[in-house]
Amino acid sequence: MADGNVTDYGPTNACSRSPKLPAPADAGVSRYSENNKNDDMTISYSSGILNSLISPEFTSFVKADIPDISSQVPQAHHWLGNFFLNSAFRGRFDTKLQQLVLGYLRRAHHAFNSFHDARSATFKYLEKGNPHEGHIRLYYDAIYMWENYVLQIYMAMDLYNAFSKPDKAFEKNDGSKEQRIYTIANQVKHVGHCVHSGQCKEEDTLPLLLINDGLSSFDTKVSFIEASDILIDIAKLADLLQDPSGFIEKVKDGSI
Repeated sequence: MADGNVTDYGPTNACSRSPKLPAPADAGVSRYSENNKNDDMTISYSSGILNSLISPEFTSFVKADIPDISSQVPQAHHWLGNFFLNSAFRGRFDTKLQQLVLGYLRRAHHAFNSFHDARSATFKYLEKGNPHEGHIRLYYDAIYMWENYVLQIYMAMDLYNAFSKPDKAFEKNDGSKEQRIYTIANQVKHVGHCVHSGQCKEEDTLPLLLINDGLSSFDTKVSFIEASDILIDIAKLADLLQDPSGFIEKVKDGSI
């Protein structure tokens, strides 16, 4: 390109799978190699090109220990239905609280689904093995689902703050796992501002990326264990809120 802003790596077919058109050495693509007698081909990309164009940690991300918490949250699939039935036949909160609690239960439900979708998508990506083969679509699928998870948590925390005053999900800059995941979600939401303000570095291609220990966003990190623990805490309150009358009785007798 002549404008000086875009690097020209040559013609668009420089990375063609045809062995007759080997990629230029500076494009970060290795020579083509046969996997079997049927002439199946694979391409191996350099760490430099993958980490600069996809994610700074792309080739370093090779493992993930993400717990399955389904057995610890058995009511998750019933929160919304139970809330409707209990509100209709047992009693409901005052109008404003009813609105906030419904929002919280929805976000808790979607966070639970998003967590397990993200877990499955991450394992599906990792099962491909060699990151240098550049399974980009599967990686971005996993990123999308983790972004959805942190955003659902973000909204659940905002709703909690709205109905639990003076209690809060966390104190400003307290360094807790709740504050850090909220920060990550906020950066996912406002990535344009992060770019223009200089909050992210030039190599930060994504507002949320996967590292072996968990999630990372512009130097803010949350481990997979912490992410699951946050969801478990949100679920515990959802278990109580799905029955408005029961919740009010427990508040009155001091059991919660």
